[in-house]
Amino acid sequence: MFLTSLLLLLITPKLQVTTEAEAAQMRAEVTALVAASRAKRCPRPSLWGAPQIEGDSGAAILNIIEGPEAGACLRQAREIKAMSALDPTLRARVEARCVALPRLIHEATRYAEGCSPYLLGRRKLGRLAKHVVLSKAARVMAEAEARAGRTEAAMTLLLEQIQINQDLMRGGAPLLLPMLATAGDALLLDALEPLLTNEAPKRVGEALGVLLAHDPHFSESLQADGLHVFYEDILPSGSGASLGLSLGADIPDDITLVWLAMKEMRQAYARACEATRSLEDCVAGLKALEARPGEVKPAGWRMWLKLATGGKEAVKRQAIELLKAITSPGLSRYVERFSARVARLEALRARLTTP
Repeated sequence: MFLTSLLLLLITPKLQVTTEAEAAQMRAEVTALVAASRAKRCPRPSLWGAPQIEGDSGAAILNIIEGPEAGACLRQAREIKAMSALDPTLRARVEARCVALPRLIHEATRYAEGCSPYLLGRRKLGRLAKHVVLSKAARVMAEAEARAGRTEAAMTLLLEQIQINQDLMRGGAPLLLPMLATAGDALLLDALEPLLTNEAPKRVGEALGVLLAHDPHFSESLQADGLHVFYEDILPSGSGASLGLSLGADIPDDITLVWLAMKEMRQAYARACEATRSLEDCVAGLKALEARPGEVKPAGWRMWLKLATGGKEAVKRQAIELLKAITSPGLSRYVERFSARVARLEALRARLTTP
C-alpha cells in the first residue's frame, strides 16, 4: 500500500537528523512487535458448535492455497473470469478437479484458532491471486451441491469458506487481506443469498451469527499494514527482508525517519479507527485524517532537505511531517467496502431470525 511512496524516500541526502538512541529504540520496538506477532493466538469458535482441533488453521489454509492436493483445482479455477458468465465446459472442469476442496475447507475450519499466516514476521505476502480464486472454486463446488439438491451442504461450504477468508486476515494481516476477503466474500454471498429460504436449517443462521460476532475489525489491518511494509521492504537486507529478528546496528538515517513518521501515522489511525468503534465511525475518522491540507509531492523531498533550516530538531520534525503527508493513503474507501460486506452478512442473518 505504502511501498512505492516509501521507497522513493530512501534516496535522501545524508543529512543526519536522527540520533543513535532513536535508531536503537526503533530496533527494539520492531523486534518486540515481531516477537509479539509470532506469539499471537487468535481463538475463534467453530461455526457448527462441533469439537475443535487444538492449534491454528494457518497451516491447513496454506496447504489448500499452496499445497499439491488443491493445486490442479486452483489452476483450473484461475481461468474463471466472471462467475456470472461461467462457461459450462469450464465449470465442469473445475468441478472435476476440485472434488477434494470441500473436505480441505472443512478440515481447515475445525481448528480452535485462526490467525492469519501472514502476520508480521511469519510469512511474506508474495503473490496472493489464489485467495480470490479459492473463493471462486468453493462457490463452483457449492453450486454443484445445490444443483444436486444438497442445499445444506452448499450453504455449509460457502459459510466455511467465508470463515477461511476471515482467518486469512485475522490478527493484523496487511490491508490487502481484508480487501481480498471483501472481494471473495462478495462471490460467496451471491451464491448463498438465493439459498437462504425459510426452510434453511437453524444452524445456518447460527453460523452467520458466529461469523459476525468474530469478524476481524478493520482496525487490526489498518494498524498492521505500515509495519509489514516497513519490516519486509524498507529495512535493509538481512533484517526485515529475511523475516528475521536480528536488526543490524547500521540503520540509515532515512530509515529511522520513515519509522518515526510511520509510528505517528499508526497512532493517528488508532485514534481515527479504534477497535471499539463502528466501521461507520472509522470511515468518518479516516476521512477527517485524509482531509489534511498541504499535500507534498515525493519529488520535492530531496530539494526540501537541502533547503530546510532551523536546526536538527526542526528539520527532523519537518521531515516527519513531510513523510506523513507522502505516505498517507486514502484508506476510508477500503473501510467503506469492508463495511458493506459486514452489512450484507448482517442482512442475511436478520432474514433468518426475523419472524
